[in-house]
Amino acid sequence: MIGNERSLNVPRIADDDPNYENVMRLFNSTCILCRATFGVTVHELIPRSLAPKSWKRIDNRVCLCNDCHTKIHNMSKKDRDDLLLPARDRALKLNQ
Repeated sequence: MIGNERSLNVPRIADDDPNYENVMRLFNSTCILCRATFGVTVHELIPRSLAPKSWKRIDNRVCLCNDCHTKIHNMSKKDRDDLLLPARDRALKLNQ
């Protein structure tokens, strides 16, 4: 595989999103929860609807596979944050 081809398999949410590829690179196009490398996309920790001007910030975003993305959207905000924030920090340490 050349470069970061995995991210090309996932439809981009916004073509004008300059940080999408940066987030994919930061997390090696790998789900922070299950470490899957297929079907990975970018998820916002604080949703666009609550942060219309800052949702694209890199520190507000993580990579999740489709399965984990669906699961976290069925959780309460507290449970979601309790799961995602430590997982993000672990993934960032692994990828340094």
